Amino acid sequence: MIINVWRASVAFLIAVVCVSLSTPLLAQQDSAMRYELKDKKPGEDKPANLIDLKDPPNIKTEYKYDPATGNYLEVITIGGKSIGSPRVLSLKEYVRAKEKRDREGYYRKKSN
Repeated sequence: MIINVWRASVAFLIAVVCVSLSTPLLAQQDSAMRYELKDKKPGEDKPANLIDLKDPPNIKTEYKYDPATGNYLEVITIGGKSIGSPRVLSLKEYVRAKEKRDREGYYRKKSN
């Protein structure tokens, strides 16, 4: 009889441990993050978020013309090494990105 009580208590303990370990897994069904992080795409307007930090000086965006396709390539480099694949821009997109970059540089220079 003592062995049966011991087995029952061990089985109960195992069941409690299994339920307590599976409860957090079941509670995390919602995969949405509380604060959604969005990738900043090159040439895109900066978000109005106040904690969005500027890119460090070792991150550079370069534009290269591809004569074979007639498009421009936007290449992002970190420390001289290319990251990701280049983004293909049409002439209109390239002109818009260049104007924006020049305008930001102009106002940055004027504010200093």
